[in-house]
Formats: sequence, C-alpha cells, structure tokens
Amino acid sequence: MLAISTKAAAVGGTVVPITGMGFAAGDLAKAQRAVISARTNGAMATWDGIDPTATLGHLVAKDAAPLVVAGNGSINALKFLQEASSSAAVTVTLEIY
Repeated sequence: MLAISTKAAAVGGTVVPITGMGFAAGDLAKAQRAVISARTNGAMATWDGIDPTATLGHLVAKDAAPLVVAGNGSINALKFLQEASSSAAVTVTLEIY
C-alpha cells in the first residue's frame, strides 16, 4: 500500500461526505483503500450511499483499531456523522496498491 493523501475533519451533527474533507478530486479518483480513525469522540460511517445516523452506520471509535474501506466506489460514497452529542475529529488516509 502507498498512502497518497491524509486529511482530518471535524464531524458534527451534519453528515460530512468524503468529498467535503478537502481531498483532491484526482486522489479520490484513484484511491483503492481508505484507513479511517477518530482522534476525539466517535463517528458513524457509511459507504453505501445511505446517510449515517446515531444508530445506523459503523462506529469509528476513539482509540480503537482503524476502519478500513476498500474499493474506489465505496471510498467515494463514504459519509460521516458524530456518534454522540460531541463532534469527532476524523482522520482519513487514502491509499493505492
């Protein structure tokens, strides 16, 4: 794996799509894997086109193992939402094989 770009974003009570995290369009176009972690609080993540909610999605927990999403279509469909009442700091690293 070769990391091509890393971005961090505050994720609050409004859904944040991967495209809203500041990645260059070219990096999103070629990404094959995303490694996702939360530095503060937890976030909910989806990658199927559905918006995450407090009860729907996969938890990206602070101090837990990173969530790994593979496949360009899934990466480009990533969306995040805070898990609880406080915003989360989410970091995403895009990789290629």
